[in-house]
Amino acid sequence: MTGLHPRLHSVTTYSGHARRHGYAVTVRHCPWRTKVLALNIDGVDHPFEADSSETAANGVEARVRGWLTVRIVVRRPTVEGKVVNREEIHVTTSALGGAGEAEVHSGDDIVPLLPETGSRSEARDLKRTAHPTAFALIAGLTTILRLAIPLLGLGALLSFLTEPVKAWLSRHLTPLLEPMFDWVARVLEPLRFLLAAIGGFFGWLFDLLFGWLPNIHLPFDIPDWMWTTAKIALLALIAFSVSRANLKRRKRLLEEASADTGDDSQ
Repeated sequence: MTGLHPRLHSVTTYSGHARRHGYAVTVRHCPWRTKVLALNIDGVDHPFEADSSETAANGVEARVRGWLTVRIVVRRPTVEGKVVNREEIHVTTSALGGAGEAEVHSGDDIVPLLPETGSRSEARDLKRTAHPTAFALIAGLTTILRLAIPLLGLGALLSFLTEPVKAWLSRHLTPLLEPMFDWVARVLEPLRFLLAAIGGFFGWLFDLLFGWLPNIHLPFDIPDWMWTTAKIALLALIAFSVSRANLKRRKRLLEEASADTGDDSQ
């Protein structure tokens, strides 16, 4: 891995137990990818080479898929000898790389695998779970920025800059594509009439069920920007609440996984 900035990538091993099975996953975290380097299930190594590959050892199969978020599907034999999907190991990388997390998903149960002591992933977990409100505020502010930037005129600026390209495409491609568009429109004409009839039926049904409700008029006008601001604020509040709840849940799960690991080592 020479040539890569050391702060942008790191190799971390995650380990732990879930539903009486032991796991150890060695991962390289980079901003542009998450690469699984080694996998051990119940003390048995599952060697593989490609990013999307399958491996089998001791009757257990593992299918590795993904680039930024890697999912390892673990397949185990049933009593009848049929191999079926049992659990999944999800491995992700933080936005800037160098750290991440790994979890075992089995039905509705999620068990985090503990990063090795002293790793950047451990430091990241400790920092985020120790201050869930602060990191949830970051998630809320990120949501506000993502929704507010289109309202600042940047879309109009990009449209102005790309106008010559759109004009050139319109002049040169429209004569070539227009006959095809006309043919597609004729083929889809029956579908358009069908959708119009379905829409008319639902409109009639809505009027039948709710048409008796009186219209509510406020004694004052509310500017459009207030509605927009209220929507952005609501979405930011949802992002904050979800992020804070997830961090608190992860803190509890990490504490439980750490306690289970301590009990097993005694």
